[in-house]
Amino acid sequence: MSKETPSMTEVERLVRAYSATLYRHSLVMLGSPEDAQDVVQETFLRYMKKAPRLNGPDHEKAWLLTVAANLCRNQLRQRRAHPHTPLDSLPEVVSPPTEDTPLLDRLTALPEKVKVVLLLHYVEGYKVREIAQRLHLTQSTVKMRLQKGRQLLKYAYKEEE
Repeated sequence: MSKETPSMTEVERLVRAYSATLYRHSLVMLGSPEDAQDVVQETFLRYMKKAPRLNGPDHEKAWLLTVAANLCRNQLRQRRAHPHTPLDSLPEVVSPPTEDTPLLDRLTALPEKVKVVLLLHYVEGYKVREIAQRLHLTQSTVKMRLQKGRQLLKYAYKEEE
């Protein structure tokens, strides 16, 4: 059985509809615009190769976000196994953080488990129940991670004052 290759118009529609969402999600998880762009690109390549049958916009978004999240996790594992500091980020590593550190920086500094739940809930608009289903967690665990994330962000802001 061979899968039908998606048409270019279908791929273009998905890129227009979901590339910004996938980019935001990947950027928060990885903290690097270049790596986030790579993940978005690879996500759409996987879609073109696998040609899954997606039943409506909710299923499309969920499938694409799941693939992007898995690619981000793989990249984070790779980073942990082979740490390095890019040359263009050396000034950031050497200089102390400024008072105007944006929320995105604080969010990317959070633990991955907390960061993913915050991103899905507050940025992507998923309900606790939906996040629990997608991440194979209990609703209670999702609520606890949301609370922990809010506390960590609040602590980070208070620390700067």
